[in-house]
Amino acid sequence: MSASPFQVALSPQDIAQAQALVTQLYSPGTRPEVQQSINRELLDVQRRPEAWGLVIPFLESSDPNVQFFGALTIQVKIARDWDAFPHEHAITLRDTLLELTGRAATRNLPPVTVRKLFVSICSLALRLAPTDTKHPESQWPNWVLGTAQTLSANGTSPGVVLEFLTIVAEEVARSDLVAEKKSQMDLILRDAAPAVVQAASSSFGTNGRTALKCLEAWISWGIPADNITPLIPLLIDLLSPNLDEDNFIAASDVLQEILTKSSLSEGGAGLRTLTLPLLEWVSRVGIEIMNQAVASEDSGSVSHSVCKLITALGEHSTQYLAAHLNETNVQKFMEVALGYTGFPGWYGIDEEESEMVLPFWYLLEEALLDADYVGDQNGELWGVAKAIYLQLVRILQRKVTWPAEPGWAKDQRDKFSNYRRDVGDALINAYYVLRDEMLRELVEPLVERLANEPVDWECVEATLHNIKAIQEALPVDPNPSLATLFGPRVLGRLPRAGTHRVRRTTLATVGAYATWFTTGARTRAGTPAGDDGDRVGPQTTANGSTLAVPGANTGEGAGLLLDAVGYVVAALEEPAVCGDAARALKELCDANRVRLAPHIQSFGELHQRLPRIPANEKGKVLQSIASVIQALPPAQAIDPILGVVTPVVTSLGQLLNDTNTPPEAVRDATIAHLSALTACSKGLTRSNDIFTFALEDPDTPEGQALLVAIEQARSDSRMAMLREEIVRLVGTIMARWCVDAEVSTAVSELIKSITALPSDATLLSLSPEPLLELVCTAARVQLTAIWLSLAALLVVQLDPPVWPRLSKESDGEVQRRTSIVAQATNGLVAAGLTILNSGAAMEANPDVAQDFFGYLTKVGGHFPKVILEMSGDIADGLFRITATALTLQERYSLVNACNFLTMFLRKTRNDGALVAPADAQLRKQGAILMEALLLGIGGSAPRSTVPNLAELLSNLVSRVPNEARTWMGSILMADNPTNAKIPAIAREKFMKTVLGTRSTKRTKEAANEYALVARGLEGSAFGYATSAV
Repeated sequence: MSASPFQVALSPQDIAQAQALVTQLYSPGTRPEVQQSINRELLDVQRRPEAWGLVIPFLESSDPNVQFFGALTIQVKIARDWDAFPHEHAITLRDTLLELTGRAATRNLPPVTVRKLFVSICSLALRLAPTDTKHPESQWPNWVLGTAQTLSANGTSPGVVLEFLTIVAEEVARSDLVAEKKSQMDLILRDAAPAVVQAASSSFGTNGRTALKCLEAWISWGIPADNITPLIPLLIDLLSPNLDEDNFIAASDVLQEILTKSSLSEGGAGLRTLTLPLLEWVSRVGIEIMNQAVASEDSGSVSHSVCKLITALGEHSTQYLAAHLNETNVQKFMEVALGYTGFPGWYGIDEEESEMVLPFWYLLEEALLDADYVGDQNGELWGVAKAIYLQLVRILQRKVTWPAEPGWAKDQRDKFSNYRRDVGDALINAYYVLRDEMLRELVEPLVERLANEPVDWECVEATLHNIKAIQEALPVDPNPSLATLFGPRVLGRLPRAGTHRVRRTTLATVGAYATWFTTGARTRAGTPAGDDGDRVGPQTTANGSTLAVPGANTGEGAGLLLDAVGYVVAALEEPAVCGDAARALKELCDANRVRLAPHIQSFGELHQRLPRIPANEKGKVLQSIASVIQALPPAQAIDPILGVVTPVVTSLGQLLNDTNTPPEAVRDATIAHLSALTACSKGLTRSNDIFTFALEDPDTPEGQALLVAIEQARSDSRMAMLREEIVRLVGTIMARWCVDAEVSTAVSELIKSITALPSDATLLSLSPEPLLELVCTAARVQLTAIWLSLAALLVVQLDPPVWPRLSKESDGEVQRRTSIVAQATNGLVAAGLTILNSGAAMEANPDVAQDFFGYLTKVGGHFPKVILEMSGDIADGLFRITATALTLQERYSLVNACNFLTMFLRKTRNDGALVAPADAQLRKQGAILMEALLLGIGGSAPRSTVPNLAELLSNLVSRVPNEARTWMGSILMADNPTNAKIPAIAREKFMKTVLGTRSTKRTKEAANEYALVARGLEGSAFGYATSAV
């Protein structure tokens, strides 16, 4: 290359041919496949050093597309090929680029081409302006203002110069300079900021939108507050609906940037210079714009911009607003915020503003709870706050109401549904301010609406939606409003046929408040719950049948729960709402199993109605019934369990022996039966309720007595035979369909739900031993992630925790279980060695590899002796494929392999009897592990896994330090292509640090530094910004 990088010897024919390719690329008549071919050819051209020679002739072409490609080429060459550029020509490149850009701007080349040249200038400046060891003085110290002045001196219009300054801020903001160079670049921009602000603000009258966009970019970059403050009154003056609309919106955008991203955005800064002037503008101008938009039911671009500005101001100045609710300007602001929150029409169809303001109400509620007057609930300011949020509740009640006949497309319905969920969050904020007053505001009008015909069911549904939305915020205490809601005046009057949306929301509301019925439906001092004494008679389903749910004479507040169950059960047989009903029943029964247990007979009658319930919801109903059975004393639960589970097991057995039904139908029915058994097993699992768990804790006398009672009930011959039959049927299914993914998944779900640690065992829980044998048999046919994950689960259950009040297992029992796990592990590892015999095989079967090492992690954690006692060939193969996994690009398999070895090392270190044989194993296998670890850290593994590899490396070095020193030295100092890519000094430093420290943290830091060097990322902002350590 000669003195100028652009003076590359290219023949006119080469240039003409390249121009012709560009012209053809952008020609409307060129076929897509031809365009793709040309594009690849041009990309190849840009990669060559000769591409510099295309820039000047392309920019001087009369074809705009060719001009653009010339500008694009210089941008690409600077950004991508800078390392190959002869830096002695950097200044010549800078001067030539400035000259070309000035000519392009004065010749009025297309704006997109000029912008590309501006980006090229910024890209070059990012490389020349900061200093480094090779260039202790900046090669372009005043590049921002210097370039702007050069452009102006060459006759470039002020508007184009402002566009250049805009691009400067954008490009510097998105650059990935390391910290030192970034601080130098920031200093250059800070020095230029006053002149940029002056140039932009003086151009409001002539280049308003361009000047405002320039300011927005610089504020987003981060100019100092001193440069921002003088702009604020000028920007507010532009916020007049009588002036240019584009300038109004652009000025609003700049103010939003100041409020959200500038140096004044934190902590409500700029009270007198920013907040108060904007509040005064809102009370004078903003409110009028909002009122006109609301009156016309049409939010134009100006009103939409005002809404965005209001939202930004609210989020910036929340603390001030909360502390001054009684001031006129603040109240005007709240009026505007409420006006946009309740903007006429349906969100997503008629307007977009209402959703934008919702986050403000959350911030305001938080600020209110932090305000000084929060303790004075009867004071003036708290009264104003409650009035605001009460109005918000009424507005949102209207906004979430569906139209009677929407006729919307699916995406519109989905968007409105998402909006309703967002409204639910705002309603929770309102509840924290209003408390019980909010519930009264929702429930009392609901009573009136249901008492008068005709009923506006969409309005009723909206109210129920809002009540459901705030459930998570309500305490589970007695509440008269909720007692009314679930009593005869509301729930008793809600429809039991048709009106599907109302019923679905009602069912969802009942399910959401399931835990409230447990304690909240009880009332103080033994008084009846509201509406509990005025109960209607037995509930009737849509088809006229009477439900077998008892009446109200069942104890304190129980009538509310039973009425809720009755309403839910009535909907189970109707396909349009049965899914919601089944979910609600599951929630009710799970949360209230103890209160419902006395009515188990009624649930038996519900069980008899299963054939009439849609098949896809039967599982939830079975789980609901089983959860109520679980609350019975174990001895009393035997018959109900047999009554629910035996029909499923008997039917499954008959199905598997059926030779007349088509195999596909048998398979599908088998999956359905497995799902039914899974549902029963899940229902019989004990409640997650913390109070119930405390009573069932095996370390308490009550929990101990319960375990004894469960064990006695499990020993009942009928239960034992039932469990044996389930194991037999599962074995038959696995033998027939072990390679069928869907059946395997169904079996997996059943085993997960029907097995448990001894302390969590139910009457139906199966022993893990025969199931582990079945799983291993299936895995020998085809090793899958499902069988491996199940094996891991069962291994954990074979090593249950020892509870203080439970008898300790004998050494013989421990040895027996260890033998079972050893046999299973040898079989699974042998299968794994076949299917995962190489890195390519592991990456082709990532789920199997992940769960293979996941299984080994469980074995290493619970039965480390099994790993140590493996036969030589199997042990060698296991450590070989584990070492291979440590170098994979597939992250999860690698991490699981690390976890396995780390767990194994930790467990054998803590057991004195295992230390010596484990160290002997490590001395034998450690060399291949060390090589894999160093390869992985050095580049073959994803950089995000370096901490995992480093932790394992630290453990390995600490266990066998002498051998580790030998291994590291021979591997890192070897003369091979891998090491040749990494400087010897970096390898020596890494080895010295790892071998010289006992700190895992220090090893991780050294590994991270070594990984950056090995990957060529040392000193890069990207490398340090994405470090996992």
